[in-house]
Amino acid sequence: MQNERLVRGIIVCFILTVWWIVPAHGQELTSTELMKTAREARQHGQYDVAERNFRLVLAKADGQHPPTIETVLCVADLGEVLLTEGHFAEPEKLFDRGLRMLEADSTLDPRYKPFLLGNLGVLYQRTGQFTRAEASLKEALVLAQKYFGAEDSSVAILLNHLGTLYTAAGKNRRAEDNFKKAMALTSQKSVDPMDLAVLQTNFANLYRIEKKWALSESLLLSAMHTIEGAAGTDHPSLIPTLDGLSGLYYERHNPTDAENVLRRALQIQRKTFGPDSLGAALRSASLAEVLTERGKYSEAETLFHESLAIQEHMSETKTIEYARTLEMFAGLLHRTKSSNMANELDGRVKSIRLELEYSISANALRR
Repeated sequence: MQNERLVRGIIVCFILTVWWIVPAHGQELTSTELMKTAREARQHGQYDVAERNFRLVLAKADGQHPPTIETVLCVADLGEVLLTEGHFAEPEKLFDRGLRMLEADSTLDPRYKPFLLGNLGVLYQRTGQFTRAEASLKEALVLAQKYFGAEDSSVAILLNHLGTLYTAAGKNRRAEDNFKKAMALTSQKSVDPMDLAVLQTNFANLYRIEKKWALSESLLLSAMHTIEGAAGTDHPSLIPTLDGLSGLYYERHNPTDAENVLRRALQIQRKTFGPDSLGAALRSASLAEVLTERGKYSEAETLFHESLAIQEHMSETKTIEYARTLEMFAGLLHRTKSSNMANELDGRVKSIRLELEYSISANALRR
């Protein structure tokens, strides 16, 4: 959701208004038709349908030599959907593949590169690789300004991503500078309301960290109403905004409202992505933390176990999210006097964070 529509004029980067294509009996959908249905499914939050159709297109394109720009588009779209679904390993390979295809063939349109780099930067940020995230996003920003101009909406989206990165890295002044630049661009240009809602949500999270409660809540409520008006009350784009609201209420010592908002976010997550999705696991952990604060230890412990089991099943055990889940669970165990197990979890958290701090992939070295 936060990663869509990075390059103006390129079909992969914007959600377009398209129609479902129903083939005649016995007629196979063409790659063009599959791409259209996949993009519409993505627009409506039907990511399983989008993923399936993008994979079908990519299977058709894989036999073509040399690769066409349509292959690059499909690789980028599939990677984006998988990233939205909470996967990291395969999207990284897909974005890297798209970049290598563009670099290997000068006849392919280079304007797709900012989109691929932008999503790669978001992926690195979400997996705690902040240095690599910053490098990818800055390169994407320079290219977007070169290809589309300094006032293009794609520039605002990349500034938003940089602001989100700096927020996560604790560099609040840099984050605010980027968010303000992005907001200034959106005030000058007509932008997609969903993009504006994402920017408002991310900016609000910075204000929440800085304890500027009123500014944060105002932006979050505006974002929520924008998404509800544009996409409905159960669209998955609401999830990050609801996450922000729950965090705001929790930090303002209002765990009851935090619990209610989180339960809504978790319900949308499970409905859209399934009960065993990574996002469901992370929101279950967040809800468990709130329930711990409210003294509902039994339900909280059940949710922590469910969350960790899903993340371990998906092999997502070397991420910030997994470390944070362990940390929150340790907090519950300290409260319930299970000190030995709590101390063991604290040690695992420290180990994971040290490993993430010094991690670097072979793909980055090759590029």
